[in-house]
Amino acid sequence: MDAKKTVGIGPDLPMNVMLEILKRLPAKSLARLNFVCKQWRSWLHLPYFAKLQSEHASRNPKIYVINTWLARDDNLGQNTLRIYSFSEDGGRVMLSDKFAIPITVKDDFSISNACHGLISFYGARYVFVANPRTRKFRALKEASFHQSRVLGGELIFPNVGLGFSLETGEYKVARVSGRERRCEVLTLGKDLSWRDIGAVRFPLSRYRPAYMNGALYWTTIEHPGLERIVRFDVCREEFTGIELSPSWSPQPFRGKRRLYFGVLWGSLCLAAWRAPLLDLHVIDDNKSTWASKRRNIHSRKLKLVLTWDVSNLLIGSKI
Repeated sequence: MDAKKTVGIGPDLPMNVMLEILKRLPAKSLARLNFVCKQWRSWLHLPYFAKLQSEHASRNPKIYVINTWLARDDNLGQNTLRIYSFSEDGGRVMLSDKFAIPITVKDDFSISNACHGLISFYGARYVFVANPRTRKFRALKEASFHQSRVLGGELIFPNVGLGFSLETGEYKVARVSGRERRCEVLTLGKDLSWRDIGAVRFPLSRYRPAYMNGALYWTTIEHPGLERIVRFDVCREEFTGIELSPSWSPQPFRGKRRLYFGVLWGSLCLAAWRAPLLDLHVIDDNKSTWASKRRNIHSRKLKLVLTWDVSNLLIGSKI
């Protein structure tokens, strides 16, 4: 049997059978399979395959941590998206270098959120989606709005979120940019360009959103104690404002604080950070009813062996 016929055996199996097999393979094996044949490569880049992998991995979840910003690797001479594995040893949080995805585009980028194991990152003009399992990333079409804000002499990137529509089974990226807070949406694998869906009336904070159950969540830029939750319905492409739970109290955080979203313990979490205190709320979303379970954590008791922002802990994705 010659080499060409040998390579052709795999694709002869039904696609659903092949995907069931491939979703069980580790990331290193999937990365090598990109070079087997064009058919396998196309399957590995399907958004549906990323969802299958995420569902399979959730049975035996592992937490991974990523940098807030893409770090430049002097050895490679380019930016890299670094992934770290997370573990505990004697009450200490340990991070070990898992792998890195080289980014060939020269620009400054910020990390957005994780969704079903996919990670989005972006700059002033472009948005990218990376799959850590296959070590690949995809550049989306150039955005329509390029205006960036300057706050205190610092360039502020647009707000970007990656979400999944439970109704249609599609991945979408929402991007809010400019003083008028115009929002444009792009559906992965479907839209050829960004679609303008209008202005967002809520002043979104600069911190990354979190995705859960068909929606993206941001916090607003307002005075401490007056912040709201902003929910973006991925299917309907609508923004709504949600008042914080009455149990939320800013008293331990007089003065400047930072609010972060994340998904922990299978629930949406809102964390208020003002060193050395971390006030963590676990939020249950039951239609329009919101209830918070507060967990106060003193950072000195965490014995963390990292110096990053607390937001990096909340972006840890089970992939």
